[in-house]
Amino acid sequence: VAVLASVASFALLGVSAAMFGAILMLVAFLVVRVFPKYGLRGLFTFAAAYLLSAPLLIGGLLGLVKAAGINLPGSFQSRAWSWEVVIGKIGEAPLQGHGIEASKTWQETYAEYPDWMAQLPDFWAYYPVVPGHPHNMALQIWAETGLIGAALASLAILLLGWTLPLGDRLRVDVRYATAGMLAAALCLFSFSYSVWNEAFWATLALAVGALFLLSRRVRDSLA
Repeated sequence: VAVLASVASFALLGVSAAMFGAILMLVAFLVVRVFPKYGLRGLFTFAAAYLLSAPLLIGGLLGLVKAAGINLPGSFQSRAWSWEVVIGKIGEAPLQGHGIEASKTWQETYAEYPDWMAQLPDFWAYYPVVPGHPHNMALQIWAETGLIGAALASLAILLLGWTLPLGDRLRVDVRYATAGMLAAALCLFSFSYSVWNEAFWATLALAVGALFLLSRRVRDSLA
């Protein structure tokens, strides 16, 4: 109920990224409810596959949105244009990438893209299309470290998920909390921070620590 209320609130406020995060949490809860034994491993496998296929997956989605003539909210449209530029950069160095934090050096402005500029106020002409980073960690990993980095990162996520105990060996509250944390992290991973943002990883580490403490807490009613 609380998550549903959050989705409604974020929708009314127009906070799209938070709304998607809440929706992803609901989906993750449903997965571990329907598949209590293998649901968590399935979610981690999905996250790894998403990272590994990000250029094709996101590029395909952007093509479908454009073909359908869908108007995205302003913040999401700017992200979509940034992702188009970054996918082009991935094509220039697909194996090894352009180097860590290379996205900070990409200074192409909207003035260089007349079709996009036609949809924006004049002062946007001087703004970089990629504002320091792509606001999508999967694409950033691909663009900066290439297929090698993306494959290693995907393998790390996969190994982490399959190292965890099977879901039916975890308490119900721990299983749901783990699924919800993964969904929230995946949303931030997809729409918000740079992959090299220390605060994001520190916050994630604190959340993992909280999960560990939760799992150690004695709660017979939820065992």
